[in-house]
Amino acid sequence: MGESLRRHHRVATLTARAVIGIVITCCSGSARFVPVSAQTRLEVVGSIPGPAEHVRVQGTYAYVVAGPRLSIVDVNNPALPKVRGSFTLPEPIYGVAVSGVAVYVANGVGGLAILDVSDPDAPRLLGSLKTRGVALRVAVAGTKAVVGDRTSGVEVIDVSNPAKPVLLGSHYTSGYVTDVAASGSLAYVIDASTDLSLIDISKSGPPDEVSVQESSHRTDIIATAPANSSTRAATLVCISGGGLLQVYDVSDPSTARRVSTHKIPERTAGQAKRAAGPQRSWTSVAGGLAFDGSLAYVAGGSEGLQIVDLSDPAKPKMIAFHRTAGPVRDVAAAGQLVFVVVGETGTAPQESNADARQAGVVVLRRVS
Repeated sequence: MGESLRRHHRVATLTARAVIGIVITCCSGSARFVPVSAQTRLEVVGSIPGPAEHVRVQGTYAYVVAGPRLSIVDVNNPALPKVRGSFTLPEPIYGVAVSGVAVYVANGVGGLAILDVSDPDAPRLLGSLKTRGVALRVAVAGTKAVVGDRTSGVEVIDVSNPAKPVLLGSHYTSGYVTDVAASGSLAYVIDASTDLSLIDISKSGPPDEVSVQESSHRTDIIATAPANSSTRAATLVCISGGGLLQVYDVSDPSTARRVSTHKIPERTAGQAKRAAGPQRSWTSVAGGLAFDGSLAYVAGGSEGLQIVDLSDPAKPKMIAFHRTAGPVRDVAAAGQLVFVVVGETGTAPQESNADARQAGVVVLRRVS
C-alpha cells in the first residue's frame, strides 16, 4: 500500500448504526429482505497504485481503467493486490462492463471493444464494432450490450458471438446520453435533458421505448439494484447528479415512478475551511454509483464516498461517508470489499499538495 494513501486512510474508518436490509422486487411484485447488519464499519485494507479512472470487480479480480489501458488486478488478498495483465486500446476508455470472462469497453471513436480476460495474465481483443459516433458508456444484459453513443444515442448490440458483435438497432433520446444501465430485458438511459428512459431490448430489431420519466435535476450516473437471479428486472434504479440521489421504482416499466429524492450532504463549513486548496462541488467530478445489498455507494468527487441506506426506498438515509486524499471518481462493491477510485485532482486536509495528488484505488472492507 502506498505510504501516502496509508497515511491518509490509516485511521479513516467509519461506523453506521442502522438495521439494514435489501428490497428486491420482481416484476410480479414479490419482495425479499436480506439483512446486512445492525452496524457497519469500513476499514482500509489495501490499495492499487494509480492513476485510475474506473474500476469494476468480478470474483477475485478488479478491472482498473486508466486512459486507454485496462489492467487486471488479482485481489484475492486485498491487502496485497497484484497486477496480472493489461491491454491497451487505441482510444481512451470511457466506460466498462464485465460479464463472465469478457470485458466490454466503450472506446470512444473506436466504438465497442470486447476483451477476452479468461487468462488474466494475457487479455486479448476478442471483437469490436464501430459505433456511429463516440462510445461513452456500456452496459451488458445477457447477450445484449447497450452502448451510449454521443451521436447515435443508444445502440443495442448482439454479443452472443463476442468475436462478431452485430448491431441490432439504435434509439435516439431527447438529449446526449450520459449513462446507461441494463437488467434483464430492459435498458435504462439518462441523458442531458434530465430524462430517464426505459427501453425494451428483448427483441432482435431496433429497441422500443417503454416509458420516459422527466427529472427536474441534472443526471450523470445511473445504477440498478442487483436483481434476484429469478427476476427479469431490478425494482430500484438510482440516478445521481446535481447533488441529488433519485430513486425510481421500475417494477412496472410502463409506469415507472420516482419514489424519493435524497440530497447528498456536502462537507460542513468547518471541514471545508480546514481543507487546503480550492474546493469544488462534488458533482463536478462524481462518476460512479454501486449497490451492495440495500447500500448505495456514491462516488462523490471532492466530498468523498457517500453511503446511503435504501432499505426503505422512500426514505433514503446517508449513514456514513469516507474521506479520501483526492476526489472519488468511481466505486465498485463486491461482497465485503469496496473499491474506491481516488483521482489526482483534489487536496486533503492537513496534507501537502504533493501528497494529495496521489491517485489510485483504495480497497475498503466492510466489517459487521
